[in-house]
Amino acid sequence: MRRVWFSKKVAMKNLVLLIVGLGLLFFFFKPQKKSSEPSSSAPSQKLSARASQEPKLKVEDPVETPGPTLKEETQAIKAAGLARQAGFRNLPIKQVNGHWELPIKFTATHKHCEMGDLDLIRIDQKRRGVRSLILALDDMSSRENVVYQKLNVEQLVGQSLTLRWKASEELRPLGLYICSDVNERQSCHAARVGDVNQALKPKEPRREIDKVYYFQFIQEGPRLALLDSSRQLAKNPKVLGRALAAVGIPSGEARKLAENVSQHHVGIGSKSARFEDKQLTIDLPQNDPACPLPHLKF
Repeated sequence: MRRVWFSKKVAMKNLVLLIVGLGLLFFFFKPQKKSSEPSSSAPSQKLSARASQEPKLKVEDPVETPGPTLKEETQAIKAAGLARQAGFRNLPIKQVNGHWELPIKFTATHKHCEMGDLDLIRIDQKRRGVRSLILALDDMSSRENVVYQKLNVEQLVGQSLTLRWKASEELRPLGLYICSDVNERQSCHAARVGDVNQALKPKEPRREIDKVYYFQFIQEGPRLALLDSSRQLAKNPKVLGRALAAVGIPSGEARKLAENVSQHHVGIGSKSARFEDKQLTIDLPQNDPACPLPHLKF
């Protein structure tokens, strides 16, 4: 009896263990449901896909500024040729902060037993009782002063100074003058242009009339160009007018300006300025002291 109960007890124990083991097997090996949510790697995949679909920025080629046309180059060459023919010479100076700085030196050259400009300036000022004298740079188109500097006769012998003025954005014809300034206009464009030798005539000129003693034409543009008045072509209004028109001055204005400049150079007869030693040199001839002239006593 005891054996039968013991065997049944063992069998029951084995059956419970079998059931528990099968339960554990079912729990651990139960198939998992597939999740409907995307995995953690999905967002990065979407971003990379979206990035590949973004339009790429187009890098444009740099825009090249077109150079001068053949016609423009031809016109520039022609203008330069006419300017040289008329006697224009570029001054080797550059703008400084939008201003021109033109150094000027006066020299007194000697003429043997012959009066010069400096003698005539002294005589004219003495006879008329005038001591006012200026160096003026005037716009010959607008008849306005650009810059001026007060002087005395002694400064015209070996002295130096610098004229500084704001550069113009457009072409501008300039007259560099030495004149009396009794009326204190601070410019020379209204002064009388004529032969300085008039100072030697017996009839004494009126004191209040201002006179031009020296004149030099300068063309202002991208560069400053000096007109060499020693060349005969520079005194020819037709040649000079064509040169001025070629550099951009309207033809009608160029003709009038050329006539005015030619009259100044012929009427006053100033020796052309020259550029040397980094200065614009203005020569003012005078009689050699070794050969005194009786009518130069003043």
